[in-house]
Amino acid sequence: LTRFIRNYPADDALMFVVRCVYSVPVVFGVPINLSPAAASLQSLAKRAAAHLGPAPAAVQRTLGLGCDERALHGLIVAAVLSACATVAIWSEAVADVIGLLGSFFGTLICLWWPLRIYSNVLGHLHVRGLSLLVRSALLLAASFG
Repeated sequence: LTRFIRNYPADDALMFVVRCVYSVPVVFGVPINLSPAAASLQSLAKRAAAHLGPAPAAVQRTLGLGCDERALHGLIVAAVLSACATVAIWSEAVADVIGLLGSFFGTLICLWWPLRIYSNVLGHLHVRGLSLLVRSALLLAASFG
């Protein structure tokens, strides 16, 4: 659809309206779609803060760790949207960037998280040699995935 829109001159009034209408689902849809990811990142930030102990006040303000739930959620969504906008402005091959980011997160979900879960939960239950073999295989796959 974007190639279709680019075929028309930039000063065409009707195409300006089409571009504006086309942007509405993006402007309202992206924050809605990012909400689950922001909730996950918020949970990870809280766990990391609890695990690392109290951070200095300046670090807490910078990372938003001292703020309430809604403010932290908004901060995370704004950071992700800013990163997406920066990538979109910086690169004309946005589809390639999205594909690379998707494959990166897919690798994390399919290989890195199972490695962490195995190491923390099941690694202690298996024989040392088997545990080392499974950890090495998952780490190697995650590195080259």
